[in-house]
Amino acid sequence: MSPELRCLLLESQKAIAEQGEAYDALISGQSGQRPPILRRSWMAGLWPAYVRQGSSLFFIAVMRGQAMVALMPLVCRAAPGRLPLVRKLQFFGQEAGALALVNFCADVPVCPQQSPLESMQAIREFLYTQLSDRWDVIELRGFFHDSPCRAAFEQVFCAKAGQVSLPGFAVDLPAEAESLSACFSKSATRTLKKRLRRLHESGLHFEFSVFTRMDEDLFGEIASLHSSRQTELARRGRKGRDSVFDHPSLKVGLLQALVAQAEAGALRIYSLRIDGNLAAVQLLFGHDAEACAWLTAMDSRYESFSPSRLLLDEMNRNEILLYDTRAIDHMPGATPFKQEMTNRRYDTMNYEVVNRARAGARVRYAVLAAGRRLRERIRAHTRRPLAEAAPAPSLQASDA
Repeated sequence: MSPELRCLLLESQKAIAEQGEAYDALISGQSGQRPPILRRSWMAGLWPAYVRQGSSLFFIAVMRGQAMVALMPLVCRAAPGRLPLVRKLQFFGQEAGALALVNFCADVPVCPQQSPLESMQAIREFLYTQLSDRWDVIELRGFFHDSPCRAAFEQVFCAKAGQVSLPGFAVDLPAEAESLSACFSKSATRTLKKRLRRLHESGLHFEFSVFTRMDEDLFGEIASLHSSRQTELARRGRKGRDSVFDHPSLKVGLLQALVAQAEAGALRIYSLRIDGNLAAVQLLFGHDAEACAWLTAMDSRYESFSPSRLLLDEMNRNEILLYDTRAIDHMPGATPFKQEMTNRRYDTMNYEVVNRARAGARVRYAVLAAGRRLRERIRAHTRRPLAEAAPAPSLQASDA
């Protein structure tokens, strides 16, 4: 590690506030295509929800003098009531359930003038020499492949390459809105035209809007739409669907965080109303010429018009004309919607690093891994096609 570098462990919002100027300088210098969750105004509203899930803050800051040149934003989690009690260091935002819909920060912010490799070497030395007794495994999910720190992390921490995780999707926008259709496939463009024509021919009144302020009434509409859509998807068999708005305490924190982003000029809310009803909504975090799309929802009653796709097309045009946006990141998740309405794909990676310096950590992880393999075998066994167990239908029955 460079003698000029030192590491600090930030375990509370108070500790982050004490480094406020240096912290804000590092975070504000990051790409606008990344979500704003590391900004203190966002964390202030949502951090209590992490505490209730059993997380503790574990941010490792790399300092050069008084300047913060890199930050590894981690939380330490241990699943209560499950043995062995393995202490996992995960990305802040790598959460389960409703919180997974709120945050996504699979990256290590680093100052442009700072060496990612040097930063990772400093973080590794700090973890093993100063904090070795406080963690068992580093479990990083969805590490952005294009992050300058990902390759450095793999080189410094890992004996083997990571595993490819969910792909991410983005759209690179042209300079002129008239050229937008050339960014997508002909079939996607035809589908958009058909849905818009269908909406015109329906006789229903529709209106596209964009808001830069968030208030309780608009937030309530968005919450209702998102919850009802998730309920509808669950009814159709989409397991594990959850809405962040179904959790009262988390809902309050999210409103506070969104209001803060709107006041900072970083939030844009796109909506499509049909006959006065909120038919689709898309939240966008913007910064300079880049933006990050987040939390889309639609009313299932208008599904035949593909309101989310229509809204996305309108949003792209507005971003070009009003904000001179050149790229929008739609974040990881291989849904048909994202694949059809974007023109660039990127990879994310998963990593798992066991604390080999501690015998107890190795043992706990070995038990955890064995249980994981057993569960995978059980799931594979129960997913066998029913046809293997059911008798084949008779020829007569097939002909009938």
